[in-house]
Amino acid sequence: MGVRIFRPGLFAAITLVLAWSNTKASLIYTYDFPGPGPNNGLAANQTNGQPSNATLSDYTRNGGLTGTSNSDVFGSKNWPTAGTLDPNVFTAFTITANPGFVLSLDQLTFDSLKNGATAPMLAEVDLFLNGSTTAYASFAWTPQNAPMTHYTFNFTPVTFADNITTATFKFFAWNATDSTNEVQFANVAIYGGIDVPEAAGLGPAVLVLGSAVALHRLRHRGKG
Repeated sequence: MGVRIFRPGLFAAITLVLAWSNTKASLIYTYDFPGPGPNNGLAANQTNGQPSNATLSDYTRNGGLTGTSNSDVFGSKNWPTAGTLDPNVFTAFTITANPGFVLSLDQLTFDSLKNGATAPMLAEVDLFLNGSTTAYASFAWTPQNAPMTHYTFNFTPVTFADNITTATFKFFAWNATDSTNEVQFANVAIYGGIDVPEAAGLGPAVLVLGSAVALHRLRHRGKG
């Protein structure tokens, strides 16, 4: 009798732990670039507000990129014409956890296109953690002409146990025909969670302990 109760109970405990883990990975923030450019990358101008316990930076241009006036996209020109990536020319944003909190991250999604380039432009987004100059993960793509193409950057999850407090995503493009070639971005979304390290590690343990206690009681009732 005890075995029959234990198996469904164990399944329920595992389900609870998996459900807790899955709810931690959710949409954190989206840059939807409302209104006309070139200053629609300001965090304060995005449709959604800042998440609890973290701050998203402005979406910026670096290395001589110039903005365009297109609405509801983040457009930039003056990309390198060289055939190799220039680490100094990119658009970027950073998420920073509030003091006492850490980040978990596992996915970035975005829409993108190119305008004007006759040669196939190349592009890449790199993830940098805690100020490191070495990319934790990279995703390469070939920008297409209109309409927008949707991309998903899945990377090895950054967990709460990694104690990551800042994460920067840098978007590079190169092999442009000339300085008038434009790359646009829209709906740049980051997924994961924000928590205190102790609470993040305690959640599954509490669920398992609570389930074990409940199973123990059920087994004894079944013997009664």
